[in-house]
Amino acid sequence: MPAYLKLVKLSEVSEVFNNMEHGAAGSNLITLKIFRGVYPVVCMGFVFLINECFKFGIFPYCLKKAHVKSLFKGVESENMEITD
Repeated sequence: MPAYLKLVKLSEVSEVFNNMEHGAAGSNLITLKIFRGVYPVVCMGFVFLINECFKFGIFPYCLKKAHVKSLFKGVESENMEITD
């Protein structure tokens, strides 16, 4: 494990989790409300997964996915001029 990475504790993960603000559901449709409901059951597994990623330097490919969408505020998207 690289020297700059330290294993995380349940208290640290819980603190980050408790400070998360509401947002839209991800591609898996799991909302923060649902995640908060199951967190007490999955928290130790979550901490284990994070620490294993740190130990072996491997992050699961399925968790690297992101869907990026443009949000047009105040302008009709069909009237937007896209320039380089």
